[in-house]
Order: sequence, then structure tokens, then C-alpha cells
Amino acid sequence: MKKQQILQTAKELFSKFGIRRVTVEEVCAQANVSKGTFYKHFSNKDELVMELLNTMVSEAMTRYREIMTGSQPFREKVRQMIRLKMEHTEDLSRDFIKDIMGSGPPEAVKFYHEKASESMKAISEDFAAAQRRGEIRQTVKYEFILYFFNHMIEMMQDPRLESLYATPGEMISELTSFFFYGIMPEEGYSGKNDPAEAEKEKNRAG
Repeated sequence: MKKQQILQTAKELFSKFGIRRVTVEEVCAQANVSKGTFYKHFSNKDELVMELLNTMVSEAMTRYREIMTGSQPFREKVRQMIRLKMEHTEDLSRDFIKDIMGSGPPEAVKFYHEKASESMKAISEDFAAAQRRGEIRQTVKYEFILYFFNHMIEMMQDPRLESLYATPGEMISELTSFFFYGIMPEEGYSGKNDPAEAEKEKNRAG
């Protein structure tokens, strides 16, 4: 229970303030545990970060796999994938995004990119299968799909792009929506029920 308490508290603090700015002492104070208890479960902050990232990626991939093994049409699976992406990014601060993408602790950055690569491999296999079934346009080069998806990671770190959006979650949802619907068959898509469009409409109304 103490370990889970530490992980949950770290997730809240890292998500809000980034990895580099949060100390072990702050995690312990917020989680109401002693430093001795912390070091019983984690040798240092980097180990905490890596376990937390592993948990976050594993949870996301479990939900992703549930979506992909469902019986709904691929287009609906794409919509659910976008919703999933939004859920996992809407509360993340710019500092956290920057830290895990490249400016944070080197071991944590390396660990995150390794996990992201593993996830991308699974997604790539599913998209290749969808393209063979005709659910993704045949005219799109599969290599381009992989290139563009990977390039999105670099785009997320571009301050010029980041400045266009109120939150990192809004930016990521727009990139993800553009990526997915850009490779779907053109016929039949009007934007209705698109989570990214709903998010922008909510922002306009609010």
C-alpha cells in the first residue's frame, strides 16, 4: 500500500510540475511517508520514475489492446484510440512532456523511448493488418505511416507548435486526430463524434 501511495503521489506531482522539479522529499511529504519507507521500495528517484512510466505505458497498452480486440469497426477503434490518448495526456504539464521526451533524467528519457518503441511496434502490426484488410487507404505507404507517427514525437517538442494550444493534451489530441484520420479512407468521414473536434468546441464555448 505504501509503494502504491508513493507511485500515485509521484504521478500527480510529476504530471503537474515535471520530473526534474520534484524531489524525493516532496514526494515523501505529499505521500505522508518517511524517506526510509521510500528507499525501502526505490533506490532513487530515477527508479521511481522508471517504474511509474512503465506502469503508465503498460496501462495504456492494456486498454489499447482491449480496443483493438473488440468487434467494432476499425474507424470506431480509431476514435476510441484518440479518446484514450486524450485521457492519458490531458492532465500532463508541459514540463512533464518535455522531461520524458528529452530534457529530463537521461535514464528516464531512454526508458520512456524504449517503451514507446515497443508500443509503436505493436501499433504498427495492427495498422499493417488493417491496411491489408482495406481499412486504411492502400495508397498510403506503410513506411510513411511509421515515419509520420515517429515524427509526431519531435513535433510535440516544438515550442512554435506548442504555443498554438492551451494545453499539451489539446496539442497531442490534434496531432493524433490528424494522423489517424489522414490515413483513413476519405469517404464517410465528416468529423462528427471526433474527440478532437469536441475538445476544440468545448474550448471555444468555455
